[in-house]
Amino acid sequence: MENGLLFKELLQTPNFRITVVDDADTVELCGALKAIAGTSAQFFLPFSSYTFLDSAVYFGQPQFRG
Repeated sequence: MENGLLFKELLQTPNFRITVVDDADTVELCGALKAIAGTSAQFFLPFSSYTFLDSAVYFGQPQFRG
């Protein structure tokens, strides 16, 4: 906890807020849920940036003419 507070003092700015908590299990769970949500968004959102970049080049050939 002391290291977390030290990093908070060093890195926190008005535009970048840091919260230090001592419940590591909950932080790990939230990180895993965030990763699952991000991965599923790549598969199910048709116009996400990953899907657009992946479909823009198919075997090295452009798929759209602009």
